[in-house]
Amino acid sequence: MKKVNLILVILMGIYLINSTSFLLQAGRNNTNFLQGDEYLAFASKMPEVKGGMDEIHKKLVYPEEAASKGIQGKVFLIAFIDEDGTVSDVRILRGLGNGCDEAAIQAVKSSSFIPGEHDGKKVKVKMSLAIPFKL
Repeated sequence: MKKVNLILVILMGIYLINSTSFLLQAGRNNTNFLQGDEYLAFASKMPEVKGGMDEIHKKLVYPEEAASKGIQGKVFLIAFIDEDGTVSDVRILRGLGNGCDEAAIQAVKSSSFIPGEHDGKKVKVKMSLAIPFKL
């Protein structure tokens, strides 16, 4: 048992060293990080919904099918925000079905965002959102 624990500790140490060195290299050479059509998962300033999350909630139409079945919960999604604050794509991570997923996508796509920034430049960012559905 002690050998197994020792091996696990060694493997975790190797993993941490490798991931830390990658982050240090990315920090030294930010141009590699920002080239191409890639969306950053983290930026020094993340995008924000103009008007706050209340703006998305105002645009959210509760699907009749979900309401009639008493469906409640949250739709978890990833929104891809471009440098100008427009939503280029939305992907569902975990949905509720019964029309809620489509309603959440529509509400997010019709919202405007203040773009994300990294090192003083506007960048493409992918961000996760939780859209609540409550009767």
